[in-house]
Amino acid sequence: MGIAQDLLQQYRSQVEHALKRMHWMKLGLDPQRYSSHEEACSLVSDWQVWLKESRPDYGLAYLNLEEILQQAMQLDSGTSSNQGQDMESSMRQRSVDLPPKGWVARWIRFLKEAGDGACLSSLAMMQNQNPAMIPRNHLVEHALDQKVLHDRDAGWDELLKAIHEPYQRSELQRRLNQPPPLGDAGYCTFCGT
Repeated sequence: MGIAQDLLQQYRSQVEHALKRMHWMKLGLDPQRYSSHEEACSLVSDWQVWLKESRPDYGLAYLNLEEILQQAMQLDSGTSSNQGQDMESSMRQRSVDLPPKGWVARWIRFLKEAGDGACLSSLAMMQNQNPAMIPRNHLVEHALDQKVLHDRDAGWDELLKAIHEPYQRSELQRRLNQPPPLGDAGYCTFCGT
């Protein structure tokens, strides 16, 4: 019995470590580099609290952060046409799937202060950790209905293409990653779907 408990505890520790590492990397924070940095720990912790309390669309929240970081980088490089308006407008449009502006400002400031290339490497890390396409129930169901009931391949083929390239940032993934217009609260699925 003691051996089994030891093995379960080792497994639990490994899973917790992997989850912690994943949470950091999804925010573009290298856990090896920043895990002892107080502000980085605070950013990750505050993000986790916000996720739990606000219950945003999980995938879109991370993708929206990527876009905000890209806009911040464009502002710094002077390649954005509307400078300050772009970021503010983007945050207003995505306010449902973003934490408070104060958290976003702290996160961007932290990444910028981390040194040359930190924002770019953080963005690359986020793009490797956060899929741009997660099969949404309503789209899978619609594609199945079109394929099985109407013998139409278009929606089916499009969904399969997007699923095979979940980390590819494209308009197809962006369009197919949108939640149902009326939300999916109460959606019920069954084994085998």
